[in-house]
Amino acid sequence: MKLSREKFGYLTLSWEDKEMYIQLRNDWAQLFGRYNWNDFCLIEISGEHDVMFGGLELNCCLLGLGFHLRYNYKFTDEMKEILERVKKVKEK
Repeated sequence: MKLSREKFGYLTLSWEDKEMYIQLRNDWAQLFGRYNWNDFCLIEISGEHDVMFGGLELNCCLLGLGFHLRYNYKFTDEMKEILERVKKVKEK
């Protein structure tokens, strides 16, 4: 489990695993910082079936608090190729 404060005031609590990723969302943190803009979510519910990368995603947010959930049900050849490219870039 990893707790981090991202750029622009988003406070994130992430739990990562081979197949699942959960990220909590808190828009309230950026309202009290010094940023060029404020992005505040009132209501959001969305889902995605990512066929190319073999995953399902769910986004929910209510009054600035919410979560993002991704479940990878299979690793496709495209996903493996992109992960290898990212690994090479990080090694440089």
